[in-house]
Amino acid sequence: RQAMLRPLFGHVLPGIDLLASTAPDRQGPAGSLGFARASLADAAAIVVTPVDTPPARAETVAALLAHLDAHTHLLAVRPRHDRRGGHPVVLRQAALDAYALAEPPPLREHLRALGNACADIDVDDAAVLADLDTPGEAMRWLRGPPRFLG
Repeated sequence: RQAMLRPLFGHVLPGIDLLASTAPDRQGPAGSLGFARASLADAAAIVVTPVDTPPARAETVAALLAHLDAHTHLLAVRPRHDRRGGHPVVLRQAALDAYALAEPPPLREHLRALGNACADIDVDDAAVLADLDTPGEAMRWLRGPPRFLG
């Protein structure tokens, strides 16, 4: 959202664009994907990571991108650890077409609807399963209280 842009500017590396979604709140993360879709038109692949998860290891993201690149029939690739799906998800541009709809679908439902055009690949990275929805989960993951941007 617009109010968060200014505090984040000092923490963004050059070459990274910050966007403030204007999608209706009721659309949740799907609205954010729909809003960002136009800015991603030139991207060969899009890495989607929820804001409440820690980042996956660089080699995990590289494996997802390599798998998508090697399998041209795929529109999406998800990591799987210990037989459970996780984050981030890597998408081709065409996978974002559903986010041009007035009411875009939640990503989980959209990936399910892609059927065989979405692949799960096994990774040795437990971070892909982390979901930090509560202060307790964040403190366990961080091994202490979180630091907030000033």
